[in-house]
Amino acid sequence: MVQAVPMVPAVPMSMAQPMPTQPEAPTPEIIPRTMEIGSIPRGMDQQLWSARELEGTWCACCCPGFCAVYKQTAKDDDVLVSDGWLFLFYLIPCPVTGHKMYRVGNTNSFAEKGKTHEEPETYSSQSGSSFGGGCSCKLC
Repeated sequence: MVQAVPMVPAVPMSMAQPMPTQPEAPTPEIIPRTMEIGSIPRGMDQQLWSARELEGTWCACCCPGFCAVYKQTAKDDDVLVSDGWLFLFYLIPCPVTGHKMYRVGNTNSFAEKGKTHEEPETYSSQSGSSFGGGCSCKLC
């Protein structure tokens, strides 16, 4: 003998509720600066520069992937904001707007929020920096 299975009414797609998702794991925050701008941290031979001292027009190159030209402004002593153009494979222009980099502790290195342990951009002078496989220089 076959038993009847009760039918469940179909729910229109517009009324369907999205499946609950797991919340994203929190990303580590930027390591805060604990020393004054202008002081020389232990183990360093250069003083801490304010992000304002790194403002200007910069160019960057990373072989073989891209080059960029951008204007860098400081939001405060510890945050840099970049706006400009990135050229993928030196040919494909891509606009870059509002790219924020945060100081990593008591260093002249800056990284994206949550990426302090990856390769940050490290300023060796107020007109030059290096990151991963690339470097940047201040044009004006």
